Amino acid sequence: MKETIDQHLKVRNEISGILHRIVSGLTMSQVLDSVYEEFQSFIPFHRMGCAVIEENGQIVRSVWARTTVEKIFLPVGYDAPLRGSSLENIVITGKTRIINDLNEYLSDHPDSDSTKLILKEGIRSSLTCPLINDGKAIGLLFFSSMNTDTYKDIHSELFLELAEYISVSLFKARAYEKLKEMNELKNRFLGIAAHDLRNPLAIIKSYVDILKTTGKNYTEEKRDGLLDRMDQVASRMFLLINDLLDISAIESGNLEIIRKPQKPSYLLDEAIEMCIPVAEKKQIVLTKSYADQIPFLPEISVDAGKIGQVLDNLLTNAVKFSESGTEIIINAVEDGGCVRFSIKDHGQGIPEEEISRLFQPFGKTSVRPTAGEKSTGLGLLIVRKIIEAHNGKIWVESKVGQGSEFIFTLPV
Repeated sequence: MKETIDQHLKVRNEISGILHRIVSGLTMSQVLDSVYEEFQSFIPFHRMGCAVIEENGQIVRSVWARTTVEKIFLPVGYDAPLRGSSLENIVITGKTRIINDLNEYLSDHPDSDSTKLILKEGIRSSLTCPLINDGKAIGLLFFSSMNTDTYKDIHSELFLELAEYISVSLFKARAYEKLKEMNELKNRFLGIAAHDLRNPLAIIKSYVDILKTTGKNYTEEKRDGLLDRMDQVASRMFLLINDLLDISAIESGNLEIIRKPQKPSYLLDEAIEMCIPVAEKKQIVLTKSYADQIPFLPEISVDAGKIGQVLDNLLTNAVKFSESGTEIIINAVEDGGCVRFSIKDHGQGIPEEEISRLFQPFGKTSVRPTAGEKSTGLGLLIVRKIIEAHNGKIWVESKVGQGSEFIFTLPV
């Protein structure tokens, strides 16, 4: 009995030390690296991964992975819908899942892309554990082995005993990282405001001074020219301020979405009508490819003003980056419980390695507007946030020299 008690106390002391090292991590990587290094003696694994639940519980996204295998096929950044997936039940029940033969699992679930990828890494069994904070699932931890029949109930029990500490540590680390990101974003906003608002204000001030002094002797045509230039500069400032205010509302969680049933064709028609004058200046044709689909498009519950903002941004971007005399094709089709919108241009296209920058703050690429038009670098970030707030998805397909197609979905 004494030996049993001593062994129990030894394990408890080891676990206490492990927990102390885990909870001391400031970032997610630090916390997960501690779990990876410390759990080897308690849970067998060759690979460990972590995914978080994002976009209002809609998406599971891989955010961290560490492994002894040569090549990772299931990469960080990989995401998939949570609803209807095998992971959904783990999230709902809060129970772990053991799969001791992934080849057999794949034969029963042939549509599981993540299983196919993990098998390519040589993984043969897995232990999937929920991460729950304050009664809410925040993510999943995956222990994986290159051997079959690796995991037992004792491994699940051990993890569940420590899960609360790990979950709280990861939640704290995510909050810390989010705070750092928001602080960096704030500093960038201040920098942009200082630079991109001070310079236009200086230009307007100089024009005002001219009009008040020597401008009194100018012809009416020359004075109108100065006023036109002041108007253009003020419009750029107005655009930047609007974008900064939109981002501020989004990042602080104050983006207000007022949903009402809307016909997709009405939203598109309104946006195209607003864009026609800009397109005509560059002799660009806006083609309504969705015309034949109008009777078949179901209504969607959206904030018409916000989705109008999305469409306006995507259409004006398409015009901005297209050559004169080309065509922009706008389409909408029903697609598996969603309406899929697309805006396809025949412009310059975007280099593949730069596409990931598009929906990030100030995420400009090497592609430049064809007529020197200006951009704040915030428009597509706002677009992404609005689409995600509607439980939709947005992405781009592009090839250099062949143009780009921006696609987003909104649930019916």
